[in-house]
Parts: sequence; structure tokens; C-alpha cells
Amino acid sequence: MKMKVAKLIPFGIGLLTLAGFVGSLSGSLAWWAYSTRTKVEFQGTSVNVSEKLQIGLKLVNFTQAEVEELIATGLEEDESLRDGDVRYVFTPERYGGGLPAETIQTYLRLQGEYSVNSLIPITSRKYESGPIVGDVYYVTSLSKYQVLSDDWGDLDTVATEGDLPTNPFNYDVYYVSSTDTIKQFNGVNWVTISSKGTVATEGDLPQAQEFHLYDTVTRQIYCNTNYAETYKYVKIPFVFRILKINGSVGDKYASNRKIYLSDVTAEAASSNPGSKVGKAIRMYFDNGTAANHIIVNPGDTTTMDVANMYTYVAGILDLDGDRRYDYYPYNDANANKEIIYGDYTGSGTNTFTPAFEPTTMSNINGVAGDIDLADFEANHSTFLAGHCREKVCYNDYTGITRGVARYRSINNISPDSSRPKLAGGLPLCETGGDAEHYISELTMTMWLEGWDHNCEDKIISHAFNVGVTFQIDSLD
Repeated sequence: MKMKVAKLIPFGIGLLTLAGFVGSLSGSLAWWAYSTRTKVEFQGTSVNVSEKLQIGLKLVNFTQAEVEELIATGLEEDESLRDGDVRYVFTPERYGGGLPAETIQTYLRLQGEYSVNSLIPITSRKYESGPIVGDVYYVTSLSKYQVLSDDWGDLDTVATEGDLPTNPFNYDVYYVSSTDTIKQFNGVNWVTISSKGTVATEGDLPQAQEFHLYDTVTRQIYCNTNYAETYKYVKIPFVFRILKINGSVGDKYASNRKIYLSDVTAEAASSNPGSKVGKAIRMYFDNGTAANHIIVNPGDTTTMDVANMYTYVAGILDLDGDRRYDYYPYNDANANKEIIYGDYTGSGTNTFTPAFEPTTMSNINGVAGDIDLADFEANHSTFLAGHCREKVCYNDYTGITRGVARYRSINNISPDSSRPKLAGGLPLCETGGDAEHYISELTMTMWLEGWDHNCEDKIISHAFNVGVTFQIDSLD
């Protein structure tokens, strides 16, 4: 595996650039100006009452000098939360606000395990998000519905719609016995929903899949099961709490308040105009509970149904860069047949053996855009190549089920903030725990998805910026 140094002129530094996806899909991407910020606080009906969403960082095994260096970027430590080598720093107590780029950069430089300022293509492989808060299933063996909030439990029942709570939270779900309907609060109204499905026993209820990141496939390893080294991706442990400022009774923290991702961007820096690097970024959010573990694709700004939001993690590829899809070597049982890399099941049934060298490429992988398939020079990539003559080639993926990594777009999970109380959306975490602090932890993992069609040679060393906005609902 060859290493080379890429000079990043805009920042005057040199970074190691790894030929990722071994030989063809490549790139160690420099990135700066990573920032996260909270929304402006909501004001209450009283002039001396407001809520501040404070965002901070969970520090594990940081030295005193390192903690002080982070504090110098504008944070404060809450020493009452300290537990051995675990410490917490927040934005200033009564001001709220976001974490500036300087704070994030300082944290990444000091943490010593994950990437500081570069990403190398890796993959989540096949991934299903598992249960989402508000999911409802009918369990036939128990003759009852079950709903997920933090874990699977019985569905609360009321006699009539008039008995529904008058001050509910988003995703509250009740069974109305008199009308045999399931009602869910969407942030504005109670609406009727159908169960997500029917299962025989509680053991059949969906469960969260364990999340890992893996090295990408190679010309020798057709489906890589090795965990990716931590220096190839970023991990940031956010922590939140909501300060309720009340001049008459004193300040306190709010419990059972949901926190949403209201905006996320990943785009090329001004030094690389037109680059597609941001479209290959993925983020995974883990709140430490059984539900709402999701991958977010910042580059997808569509509002399509979640069932259609995924990245294929299998297919034929050109990893050696010869502009022909790879095929098995002569000493393999499948010699001279095109290789299907990644996670898949089944055998292709629609094959052919071309007699001549290709004059056009085959877009079997569905690379998006208006592409001139005859222009190998301009449009060839790992995912777009020609079929080699006298080899067994695939016309399409008939008979093959390719694995997918499911994700959400920001438009699919962000709440509607045009009303006093947020409507819809998917909460990523909720404040709770110690009654004096009511904190919520949310770990964000960010990586460059090697199976994304925008992850190709031409984005090597391109700089990009990332922004994340978190939001809370209004006052109770």
C-alpha cells in the first residue's frame, strides 16, 4: 500500500495521502473550520425566563494542562460532574452558544486517538439503523402493541381521545381503546398512525445493529472485515444540557428535553470550488441508548422517503485503474469472471462475454449525472469503467442482492421550527440523569464513505468545511 505526501497549499502543511481503496479510490482529505453551534435560545412568556442550550465536550484521560488549553478557547468546566478521569467542559453558563472551530480543532489535536485533520476512505459496510423512537409493532403472541421510547415497552392506553395528554412531547404514542386507533403527537397535533408492522414475539422486534467502521475492499480482499484504524476517522463526544434561567426562582437545568439536529452541512472549501468531497461524508450519531442510532448523509438534501435513502456497499469496481472492471485471477475458482466486491448475496444471472475491447463504459453502478460514457479520460472512476473483452461480465445485478448502508438526510430528521413548539423531526438524544445536572451525551463519528460514488481520485487533498446545528423545543 503506497504512501505519498500531498502539499496543501492553502494551509501550508504537508499531509500523508493514502491510496485508499487500494489503487484507485483514494484520498486523505484535509479539513479545517469544523464548527458546531446551537440555535438561538427560545424566549419564554416572562421577560426573565429563557432557556439556553449548552453544548460541551466529554473529556476522558485529559491532563490538567490539556483541559486548561480547551478552557482557553472559551469553555468552562463543571467540576461537580467530574468522575475520576472523566471531565466535562461547556459553553459559558448563562450564554449558551456553540463550539467554535478553534475549540473543535484543539480537542482533536489533544485527544490523540482519532483523526486530527484528515479522512481516509473507509466504510460502514451494510448497516440498518434499527428501531426509532415512536416505532410501534403489534406482538401477536401477547395480543398487544409495543412502542419504543428508550427501550421496547407496553403502549400506554386511554379510553378516548379526550384522555390524551394535553402537554405531550414529540413522538408520544397512545392506544385509544374506544376507536381502536394509535395516536402519535407530531409536535402540533395528535395524528393517527398505523403500526410499523406485526411480529410473533418480543424477540422479533427490531434491534439496533452494532456499528463499526471497516477498511475498504482491495484487489486481494473482496469483502473487508477488518476494523478501520481510528486515525482514519473523527469521533467527537458532545454533551448537552439546558439551562432554565429564571430571575425570580433561580436557575436550574431542564430534564426530559429532546435535542434535534436541525442543520448539517459538508461542503468543499473555497480553495476547491466545485469539488464533490462533501457529498462523500457520513456522520453516525450514538446517544448511548437502544434507539435512534442513525447515519446522516449531509450531502443528501432530498426529502425522499427513508426507504430509498441508502448507499450500495457492493458492486463491480475498477480498483487497479486500468479502466476495465476487475475480474478474478486465473488461479481462482471464478477465473475470468468479474468480481463483485463488498456485501452481497446471490449469483448474477444476466452475464455476457464481449468479443472486443469496450468503446464505452458501463454505468452498471448507477453513477449519477449526465455522463458521456465514451469519454474514458474525463469520466472514468472506480465505479465507472468498461467491461474487459473475453471475460464473463455483468449486464446488471439481476439475481444479486447488494447490501446497503441506510442513512437519513437532514430534511428527513430536522424538525419544523416555524411554530412555537417544534413539529416532527427525529430527536437524537434527551436530557436526563442526575437531577442537578440533567445532561445528555451524543457521540458523533464522521468518516469518508468509500462506497459513495463521489469518493474518487479527483478529490484527493481537497479541503472541506462541516457545520452542525442542534436545536431544542420551546418552553414547556
